[in-house]
Amino acid sequence: MDWESGVAGKNCTLAKKAAFKPPPTCPPPRRNVSRAEASKLGPRFAPILYQHPLENSFLTDPPKFFVQGRKYAGAQWSPINITEETFQSNPYGNNTAGILEYLCNSDFSMTRLATPIYNTTDGKVTFNVSSGATIAEKAVIDPVVDGKLTGKVYYTVFRPHVIGTGDIIPYAYVFTYNFYYPWNGCSNQLVATQVDGKRQGVEYYMCTDGVHEADLEHLKVWVCEDDLYDADPASVIRRAQYSQHGWLPDFDCAAGECSFEVDPKGQKRLVTYAGLFSHSNWPQPTPLFVYQKVKVDFILNMDGVYIGDRYAKGAVFYPDENNTLFLPFLSEMNNSQLTGEFAWASFPGVWGATLSGTSRTITCLGDNITKEVPCTTQNPAYYMLDLIVKPIGGDWTQINFTAKTQGNTVTGPLWDRTFTHNWEVERQAPLWSGVSAGGLNMAFDGLCPLTGPIVTSYETMGTFYHTSLKEFLGAITGLVLASSIICFAMVLPILMVRGKTKQEENLYTQLLDELLKPPPALAAKVADEKDPSAALGPASSTSPTPKQQEATTALLTYMRVSHKLILHAFNASVVQPYLLVVWICVGLACYICGVVLGALGIADVTTALNGVAPSSIWQTLDHAIIVVFAIFGLVSLMVIITALFIRPTASRLCRCCGPAVPTLNSMRMSWRAHAIMAGLLTIEMNVTMLLFAYGLIIWVARYGIQEVCSAAVEALFSTVGFAEDLCVDLSNIGLTKIGNDGKICGADLINVCSLWSDLHVDFLEYGAMLLLMAQAMFLVLASTSYVAMRAGAAITAAMAKIEEDERDSLAGASGASKSWISWAALRRRSRDTEPPAAVAARPKSAPVLAGGKVDTDAPALGPGAQPFMDRV
Repeated sequence: MDWESGVAGKNCTLAKKAAFKPPPTCPPPRRNVSRAEASKLGPRFAPILYQHPLENSFLTDPPKFFVQGRKYAGAQWSPINITEETFQSNPYGNNTAGILEYLCNSDFSMTRLATPIYNTTDGKVTFNVSSGATIAEKAVIDPVVDGKLTGKVYYTVFRPHVIGTGDIIPYAYVFTYNFYYPWNGCSNQLVATQVDGKRQGVEYYMCTDGVHEADLEHLKVWVCEDDLYDADPASVIRRAQYSQHGWLPDFDCAAGECSFEVDPKGQKRLVTYAGLFSHSNWPQPTPLFVYQKVKVDFILNMDGVYIGDRYAKGAVFYPDENNTLFLPFLSEMNNSQLTGEFAWASFPGVWGATLSGTSRTITCLGDNITKEVPCTTQNPAYYMLDLIVKPIGGDWTQINFTAKTQGNTVTGPLWDRTFTHNWEVERQAPLWSGVSAGGLNMAFDGLCPLTGPIVTSYETMGTFYHTSLKEFLGAITGLVLASSIICFAMVLPILMVRGKTKQEENLYTQLLDELLKPPPALAAKVADEKDPSAALGPASSTSPTPKQQEATTALLTYMRVSHKLILHAFNASVVQPYLLVVWICVGLACYICGVVLGALGIADVTTALNGVAPSSIWQTLDHAIIVVFAIFGLVSLMVIITALFIRPTASRLCRCCGPAVPTLNSMRMSWRAHAIMAGLLTIEMNVTMLLFAYGLIIWVARYGIQEVCSAAVEALFSTVGFAEDLCVDLSNIGLTKIGNDGKICGADLINVCSLWSDLHVDFLEYGAMLLLMAQAMFLVLASTSYVAMRAGAAITAAMAKIEEDERDSLAGASGASKSWISWAALRRRSRDTEPPAAVAARPKSAPVLAGGKVDTDAPALGPGAQPFMDRV
């Protein structure tokens, strides 16, 4: 969806960069003008003031706020009623000097919205605050009538002086116009994101950020004494300074930097716009005036958070002699003025309370910032904002407000503010000074929202992926399961063929047991002598019957067939050449992917660790791990060579690699080679697990740092403060050697966040798991080949002995007897260690296991039968 085209803030205005020009120089006047005379000329140079159409707190006459506000004294916030008698009866005297002394030594406070409650036990003050709906009503004291602001503006007049020396700058006057508002509203912001190759933006204001009672702003103009009576007052304004929060841009009107308009009376005047909710001043309308930008693409998938003001023509103030009034300095007030007409201006306490809330609201703006619109999480920009701030909705009047005893409020006496009697040095916005919200220091890139290039690299596609514990564990679990499934699939053919071979074996054994029964005479002799080995020894003169000779030939034929069946079973599994090649290819693919991901991960880890704590050890560690990867590769290559060429069936892959029929020596060489490879692979897997553990430690550290950085981003939403530094403590995650006992502040914090948030530590973990998968496959391959070669060697040795006896039996008349002697010798090699009496008494249906134990669970083999492998 298109979340960019309707964003008005992409045509933003950037805060003015300070030029730090020296004050203007004025020529000697044709006629000297006294300060008393100049103080009457304030309405001539007063500006036109516009407030935003969405504003809810309007220009106010400060004496009205003073009358409505409840006054309190001291740290206990004791209610007081300041009257003229209060000033007259003070201990310093009822004259002007005594009243001034009384004011300078008084601790007063005033609020319209909060009711203080003093706790006598702990000496602390808490507040009951009006509801949001009540605050909205009290935000207006002087209403708007027919589009006109009905409040009043008070101005002071002074001759500027040189800062530092205090020397008066001759031939000039400065007029300071004070704009007072009963309420400072919420914070104007814009969040811009880049998701899926597109830009998104959301324009909104957030409450309760920046909310407090009472807001005093000002605008100062520099006029040469010789120009005070010029026919066109606007044309003689040399310089103007506009208040903006805590900074002060300076405009050179003589160079055309100021804006002018003609009022309804035809008088050309300087123009100023009051920012939405903040009432900061600026000479031109703009949908977004950016005075602070925080690029957080290194933490979230954001182009940046833009904090600023919005200026537009709404209710207007046109100055005249009735609404633009002179405010004398305290030393110029007489006794009656201090206690009567200007008692509000001489009030020395705090004007209003600093408010905060237990929750926040986000109100979205649309239609070129002309109305409030519903917010939607379909917009990725708002989705991320909602994810971090967790607002309760869009109606700020639903917030449960609280108050603080100190904060961002107006302090009195109002005349005692520095700007009322001094031409100040220009102060530029945080946008240019490098100080950002929440203390995060970032260099400004000079771009408005949604104007930067689309970034599609992986690093900026959302680091939620890199720090998602759920996704990380899911990926690791998936790799473990995949490795298990692959290894089981490699062994499954052997298990299936082995079960089938056992069934065939049982059937053959039952058949042969009947064929191989000894002749009756031989059986009787065995029964009498109770010594079957002696009966079958060389002294025996009993000759086998034709049926027994036939059985002997059948036995030899069966053993040859069994030999081929067992070899076929091995070949049908991992020893089978073509399936073997498939598994080797899969293992190589896993190994290559593991090395690539592991190399990328360890390179990022090395870079980041060196950035946080520079040391040559990180580069050494990087090289050492690369060497380990190379050794791993050599071992894996040796396993592949062994599996392909040092094996009995190698001739089926390469005709020139060996004889078509395997020899006993080749089998022994094969299983020895595979045994060595299995041992090396076991060592290799242990090293890989250490590498995985190393990556896991770094990942956990990175996860902790990422959480801290995310908390820092949340802080920039929660408090639009301009602290010079923000520090975080990393000692809880073991990083005590970084910074000052684990604390990182300011630009160093940004360095750590930007380095560690872009780390692909998960690549190191995934690479280690893929290496383990490949190593497990090669280990299964080496182990099964090892077992197969041992079994094959044993079978081949037995067959060689039997075939030798068969050849001897065919060579002479006594061959049959010799064949029986050979068969008896093979029987004596069996695992039947029971005594002859036990053998004779044992049920014929119970086969014997290793160690002479009876297998009661095996199927019956028939009378006199024995398992084939026991006979071998």
